[in-house]
Amino acid sequence: MGGSNGELFESMESPVHRRQLRAASSTAELARRGLKIPLQNDMTLHYIEEFAAIIDTPFGAEVHLGSHVPILALEHIEDLIVSVQCNEESIEVVFASYDSVLKIEEALSTEAPFLIITSHWSCNDDGSRLPVYRSLVHQESNAIEFFTNSVGWKNSFQFMKVDFGRKDTKDYNIRPHSHLRRRDPGSLLEKREAGAASGTVSPPLSSVLVSSTTILTPTSNIAFPTIAGTVQATATNVVQDIGAQFINTQILPSNSTLIAAAEGLVIPPGLTISCVNCTTSGSIELLTGSFTVGGNIKDGFAEVAANDMFAHIELDTTWLASLGAASFTINLATIELQPISIPDIAVIGPLFNPRLIIAANVGVDLDFTYGFEVTVPNNSTAIINIGNITESSITGFQDTIFKALPFQSKLGNLALNLSVTLEPQILVGFSFLNGMDTAGAGVFLQLPQLAVEVAPAKGTNEKCEPITNVTLADDIFNLFGNLTHIVPEVQLAGGFILEATLGPKALGGALQTAYTPLATTFSAPTACLAYDKKASTYGPAIIPTTTTAGAISNASSTSAAMALGSPFIDGRSDGFSIQSAIMLLALIFGGFLRF
Repeated sequence: MGGSNGELFESMESPVHRRQLRAASSTAELARRGLKIPLQNDMTLHYIEEFAAIIDTPFGAEVHLGSHVPILALEHIEDLIVSVQCNEESIEVVFASYDSVLKIEEALSTEAPFLIITSHWSCNDDGSRLPVYRSLVHQESNAIEFFTNSVGWKNSFQFMKVDFGRKDTKDYNIRPHSHLRRRDPGSLLEKREAGAASGTVSPPLSSVLVSSTTILTPTSNIAFPTIAGTVQATATNVVQDIGAQFINTQILPSNSTLIAAAEGLVIPPGLTISCVNCTTSGSIELLTGSFTVGGNIKDGFAEVAANDMFAHIELDTTWLASLGAASFTINLATIELQPISIPDIAVIGPLFNPRLIIAANVGVDLDFTYGFEVTVPNNSTAIINIGNITESSITGFQDTIFKALPFQSKLGNLALNLSVTLEPQILVGFSFLNGMDTAGAGVFLQLPQLAVEVAPAKGTNEKCEPITNVTLADDIFNLFGNLTHIVPEVQLAGGFILEATLGPKALGGALQTAYTPLATTFSAPTACLAYDKKASTYGPAIIPTTTTAGAISNASSTSAAMALGSPFIDGRSDGFSIQSAIMLLALIFGGFLRF
């Protein structure tokens, strides 16, 4: 279940619509404004989906920050502010009163360096925030000008944790991206611009609180795979559909641009695998999660849920005896689900990749059809524990319902081994700080692996059970010829893989670990099939329960036809004829199996 580093990220390179989160204020924080100047070393910033007003439970995130210098978020003191104006070198804040300026100066006077976070027009992009390092401060009248150095998110904080999931709309307000109020014509910036025009020089700084250099040592800017594309989501296109369908489509070699064989796979001439009907449907949703950013992934997790998940896999295969025991892996599709973007901080991109793994070992070149259906219970979930992957869990998937589809071939007296595995992969890629840190968490499921042994049965009853009654065995042979015994084995498995490339650790290679908490194998009901030479199909070996051993050969064709519901009687003792309806009756296992 492993994969090369980057496999979890490469499929997220193409542009897709994103669920864009925007800077937001919590109603609880708004209620606490004015109690004191919130200058602190730890801070939580809120983000909410841009269509929160029309979505009952929008997606949101909290970004928890930790720094060894105090942090001032200007949005937390907006009740004191008239306007905020930014340029490349400074931030000018005009306050409603001189008393407000005194409050700020009192809060800052005992603090040395500190960080300012803006979320205002002229300071940062709409919906985003920006941290800057304050180097000098100039106060005049009701305004304070903070001279700043931009250091970016990566180098601003010692600790950054992102929690994401569904939120209650009433708890958050999206921050507007506009002027707070009408500009004060007496602002410092306007006075400076006016002075420059008249040839005068601005007065010296009246209050310089601190001058310093960079807070943190910058780390190397290592390029990692990122989630590309800037197309934004709309309120109506937020979908997590995993539907895909291939009808009468050759998948190996593929004649579809959506289907790809595993990398490096050599396909021998003459081998073909086609989807008579390969369909997946349902939805995958990223429910909630948490990650620590900046070279530390402890205590992180991601939870995904599947609903209405169904697959119908019906294959038509031409297999070559010269291959021996061989296996081929086919990626049916890569279905990109909508990424979730927290501006400048993180992009979380889930995708669904259903794979088929097909293996067989045949004695002669052979055409055959086979397959199955699976139905996954609603609200099946997988929780990936990033800090300790062995504590990851799978719930609901183990109760998947399985139904076998008919095995058919135009050759009788077969002996072969075959298996087909549907392996849905649910991958979640994380790109932090514009790609400086990346991580990928994957859920791998085998739903199921169906292995079938097909072998001739002689000296048995009509159920392919060995018997000692030679006369009965001979009569069975005279009626059906060699019967074909189908012995299936079903395996259900689920596991997790984690890949991460975090800051300078990338120089030593990516971190990777895997864990398989679910793996179970069990036998399924066998089937005993008879080959109809005339129709070149297989069907159940059924004889009337009232027929005695000595009378089987006399009533052979009649009894078989009556038992199968066929109106035709062939009159031969070495076989029987049935209509095409036998195809519908030739279920390998008969009915539904529950894991």
